[in-house]
Amino acid sequence: SLKVALSHNYTFNESFSMRSQTQRDLNTITLSVNIPIFDNFDHMISYKEQKLDVLNKKHVLNQERIKTKKTITQLCRTLISNYSSYQNYKKKYQLRKSVYERGFKRYSIGAITIKDLIEDKISFLQEELNLQNISYKLRRNKLELEKITGTLLWERLYLYSQY
Repeated sequence: SLKVALSHNYTFNESFSMRSQTQRDLNTITLSVNIPIFDNFDHMISYKEQKLDVLNKKHVLNQERIKTKKTITQLCRTLISNYSSYQNYKKKYQLRKSVYERGFKRYSIGAITIKDLIEDKISFLQEELNLQNISYKLRRNKLELEKITGTLLWERLYLYSQY
């Protein structure tokens, strides 16, 4: 650091005696230079701490990226699996529906008992419930994937919530 100071003093002294008046001018110039030769390496330590902090933050960011990629991969696998299950349940549902409709026609003409018709109806309703459950899982997985990838549209979320 560099420090410069200038000062000027003027003193006038008057006495009540017959002596003469005294005048004094003082001019002072001070120049001070401070060059830190040994500053305890504070600057270098601070720089290294900041550099390590940046490296740590980069590492944390990289870990979060890896975690997000794994989550996306897992969600995609789950989505594919649930879609396959949805297709299977849809086929089972259509099959049970046709069995129930044929059973109802057969009951109408007296070919089967009410017990058989009720069993067909229960199987049909069970498949309908399974189809709705897997449909819900499929929509939920899709929303989770859209959320984590940042493509979630609020309008779509509102529409899904209406089911």
